[in-house]
Amino acid sequence: MTLKHLILTFFLLTGIISLPAQEPLEIGQIEELILSIRQNSGDILFPKRFNEYLNQFQRIMDLSLERPLTDIERSDLKSLYRLFEDLNQKNDRLKPYFTSIIESRENALANEANDFSPQLFQKAEKSLQELAEKFEKNIPGNSQELINRCVQLYKEAEFEAVRNKLLSEVRILLQESQELDAEKVAPQSFNKVNSLLGEVEEILNARRYNDPTLSEKASQLLEESKHLLFIVQQNQQLRQDNAAFESYLLQLEETTSRIARLLQIDTSFSNGVQQVLKNIELSLQDLQNELQRQQQQNQFLQDSIARISEEMESMRLKLVKDQAISERVEVLKAQLSPLNIKVVYQEHEIILRLNSLQFPLGKLQVIKEDQDRLEKMGEALRTFPLESLLVKVIQNPGGNAQYNQNLAEQRAKSVALIIQNSSYLPDFRISSEGLVKGNEMKGGNSLVEIVVELPGDNR
Repeated sequence: MTLKHLILTFFLLTGIISLPAQEPLEIGQIEELILSIRQNSGDILFPKRFNEYLNQFQRIMDLSLERPLTDIERSDLKSLYRLFEDLNQKNDRLKPYFTSIIESRENALANEANDFSPQLFQKAEKSLQELAEKFEKNIPGNSQELINRCVQLYKEAEFEAVRNKLLSEVRILLQESQELDAEKVAPQSFNKVNSLLGEVEEILNARRYNDPTLSEKASQLLEESKHLLFIVQQNQQLRQDNAAFESYLLQLEETTSRIARLLQIDTSFSNGVQQVLKNIELSLQDLQNELQRQQQQNQFLQDSIARISEEMESMRLKLVKDQAISERVEVLKAQLSPLNIKVVYQEHEIILRLNSLQFPLGKLQVIKEDQDRLEKMGEALRTFPLESLLVKVIQNPGGNAQYNQNLAEQRAKSVALIIQNSSYLPDFRISSEGLVKGNEMKGGNSLVEIVVELPGDNR
């Protein structure tokens, strides 16, 4: 064997030996699939298949912790991966149809329907799973009807659970209260509990599953029932122990004093606790009013900050635009200065001024030398392709005023055409104006001003 072959063999063997032992790729992928299926309620739609696959997977996972997997077990793992993947795909396809059902199921579980209405809950579970099996094969034409029926089953289970759990607990509390003479020692609370109980029973007996007041009234009924029992228990304790009332009242006064000190209120219980509580109430109302005032002030400040921020951003953008225009103006100056063309940047416009433009007597066309200069002006103005241009030709008065005005306007159009052709501007972006003014130019020379009109944001 040659030295080259020996070296190659050595590196191959070294690479094989140094490869770390890796768990089969399918294990990590299956764990991701299991998580995805559970997150999308696939374990609820297809529990039998899901649990069967999960048990097989767990068995192989346990074996992998004890020893390397056999070829058969690796093959089983790949098969499981395909089964979980198929289940996940079916679940993704069916998920939109079962959103409302899963939501109703979660509401039923929140009210412990599985414990307090087990038969109805299991009936709803069976309906859900049968529906999933049916939809897996084919989505029927009456799918919404079947979905609504399943939702209704979960609502019935939830409703029954509320009845069984709530009424059972409330009746126990009410019975304990009655045994302590609640009707005599706490008549207002007793009547309130019985009134709420009657309202809740009416909703439950009428099976008004979607009554929006049921949840609120049920919570209030349970709270008032507990409150009633507390009152009668306190009453019994006070009646059995002569010193109990004083102890209770002193504890109440101490708690009231701590609250009053926090609010910097002087306390005196010589006229009872109620007056101190009234002072605390007034102080809290003042604090509430102050809080509302501070909230309004805070909102005003936030609005002001928002407006200032908008103005600053607008100024920043304007500054950026002004800077960009200034840079282009400097380029124009550098290009046109050798041609004796002056460039002036004002707040909302740029003016290019060319003095001593020569037209032959009575003619509309400038001399060749000036035409070259105008064309170079147009070429330089290509850096402003989106702005509008106004071309002004200004000449001295003399002779017939109307003739001079017409001549100035025609010459302005002629100059504008030269600028337009050399700067590639469309017709709607360029206009012309001929003016006749006082002795601003010598002899028959004219003055040309090109006004570059900047956008409104720069004004």
